[in-house]
Amino acid sequence: TRPEVLCALAWGLLYCVIWVTGGRMNGDDAMRSWQLAPLAALKEAPLSTLWSIHTQPPLWNATIAALLQLAPTHLSVATQILMIASGGLLCACTYRIAFSFGVPRRIAFTLAFVGTMSSALLASGFSIRYELPVAALLALLCSVAALPMIEPARTWRG
Repeated sequence: TRPEVLCALAWGLLYCVIWVTGGRMNGDDAMRSWQLAPLAALKEAPLSTLWSIHTQPPLWNATIAALLQLAPTHLSVATQILMIASGGLLCACTYRIAFSFGVPRRIAFTLAFVGTMSSALLASGFSIRYELPVAALLALLCSVAALPMIEPARTWRG
């Protein structure tokens, strides 16, 4: 099994353990967050709402609008699935970046897992805010940029 997959699964398992022991999505964030346009507007008229927003991040609002269209009565469940995927992607990409810089596999795995299981990062996975998905996308871009470094790092280590 690829270490990146193990990183993602480990992060998802940790998230699920927190969920089983009482961690829940904070739906109040959606009502008072400056990051989101009104949910009713995103649900009823997503395109015109996205066109007219000024201070809210448009890509995040488009994501929430899409989730509202896919799961109109279960936004918190759909958002939790997005957060699990984002956290797993962040952990996997963090491993990939560390490995591309020549860090041995076990140490890279430990750094990625411990680094992405901070309380602040895990807490952001239980709120409807864009920090975790944005961090995951940035890590994905960095890991893709680091791909040319991986083969030389493996050759150098023998």
